[in-house]
Amino acid sequence: MEVCDVLNIIERDKMFYDATQGGVTISGGEPLLQTAFVRELTRECKELGIHTAIETTLFADKEVVKRALEYIDLVFVDVKHFDTYRHAEYTGVRNDLIINNIEMIDNLGKQFIIRIPFIPGVNDDDETQKQIYQWASRLKNLKWIEVLPYHRLGMTKYRGLGRAYPMDDIPPVSKQSLAYLKDLGEQIGVQVRIGAH
Repeated sequence: MEVCDVLNIIERDKMFYDATQGGVTISGGEPLLQTAFVRELTRECKELGIHTAIETTLFADKEVVKRALEYIDLVFVDVKHFDTYRHAEYTGVRNDLIINNIEMIDNLGKQFIIRIPFIPGVNDDDETQKQIYQWASRLKNLKWIEVLPYHRLGMTKYRGLGRAYPMDDIPPVSKQSLAYLKDLGEQIGVQVRIGAH
């Protein structure tokens, strides 16, 4: 699709965005792989007075991030683990680039929300959570941290594709069981919200 095609669809709902203080969220895949498209679409949205958000890994070159996010109002980004080696073990990439880009967008004055997928045996220990919260407490434009309890909603997709689900042995996490993280965040100086599931 061309930017104008997407914009035509967005404009149909502008009255709802205006009434609810909503807007457009660009998601993916990874939207930073289509930087020019993201930049042009969000520039057009800005001209129409439509709030823009993006869900991204921020795993991209600094200049790509700056260019893509120029007209973005709010960034959602995951921090899956603060230890760079554990991050690489579970995701296949180190987190240095992600952390540096979060600090860069903070310095640029971009508002953002950090999401932490809370996965048993991966990052569910208090020390890992504290490391992320302590680092995040120094960021000026962080709105809050959103902890997302691990779920198994992807299992059906994997089975439908005839593939083994790699996290089959990990139990889902209830939202209620993570309520204590709000207090932990408060002690450290960050607002923690517990996401859906």
